[in-house]
Amino acid sequence: MATLVDSSVEKKMHPLEEAMALFRKITEEHARFHSVSFILFGLEVFLFILLYGYLQKTLWITFLLGAILFTAISYFVIKFYLDSKKPDSLLSLKDHYLDLCKKDLIFSENSKEFHLTLSSNLFNFATNLSGYEYQLYKSPSKALIPFFRHVSCFFHWKEVFFIREQLMQLAIDEHIQIVQLFPNDLETHASLAESFIQISKLYAELLKTQEPWIKKSAAELDIENKFRISSDLALEELNIVENFSTKTPWTLAQKASIFHELKKPNDEIYCYEMILDINPQDEAVIYRLGVLYFAQGMVTKGLECYHKLKESGDIRAENLIKLYDARFNQMMYQYKSALFD
Repeated sequence: MATLVDSSVEKKMHPLEEAMALFRKITEEHARFHSVSFILFGLEVFLFILLYGYLQKTLWITFLLGAILFTAISYFVIKFYLDSKKPDSLLSLKDHYLDLCKKDLIFSENSKEFHLTLSSNLFNFATNLSGYEYQLYKSPSKALIPFFRHVSCFFHWKEVFFIREQLMQLAIDEHIQIVQLFPNDLETHASLAESFIQISKLYAELLKTQEPWIKKSAAELDIENKFRISSDLALEELNIVENFSTKTPWTLAQKASIFHELKKPNDEIYCYEMILDINPQDEAVIYRLGVLYFAQGMVTKGLECYHKLKESGDIRAENLIKLYDARFNQMMYQYKSALFD
């Protein structure tokens, strides 16, 4: 594999384009290895089954069986070697991308703009890699697309997660440097809070996934603990912003989204109620509050939200009343079950 710096990618490319091209090169090499190995293994097994009846009394059947075992053993040996090299390649890519971004910056290294721009570039790279783990294997037919997406995720989710986490952590480090340079700048604290929110969402994605192999690895990688720590740090930075300025819909909305991920509905409700105090006509917030009220059994408040949306002509009113109907039907079912038990 060619080194990142000596790669054939044109130097005049935008740093993000070059980094994406290099990442594709790393992952596609591994994808080709898996594809060729499984095609060869499948072909050998097919020939073994097809010719078994004709060759079972000859040395050819032994040769075919030996070829299958050799392919299987070779696959795991080479896979182990490639997997051991992969983290270093990805870290090298991250450092290379950082150097490319720094070369394009015109700001002084001690300026807020330098670190903010660098952090933004790092987050952009991480964002562009979202969902990439599902895209590495081409399906021969539409019917097999879901299967090949799962296969792609199985083999490549760890490397995508690894590089995204590394990029986001590096972006957070840039924000921390800004805080150290400008400790009293509220915009800087708000920006740091947003960085912690972004990485907490990365961890939340893994915790919500339906892929069984990711769920198993998430526990081994201590993802839930990382998620809670990053969420707590985001809340701390948002509290700093609120303590030294008036509450704004942005800070309250960010806190509400964190409480939603942390499964703290009462705190989420409080944040949205505060937003509604600032902007009573925010229909999106009214709808969200209605959903939360019904979910928490606060039916009266939920119906108040419904009537507000209905009066304003918001089409979400019909969706909201369906939640009330569902809850009402559930209560009636429980009531009747209790009567006849």
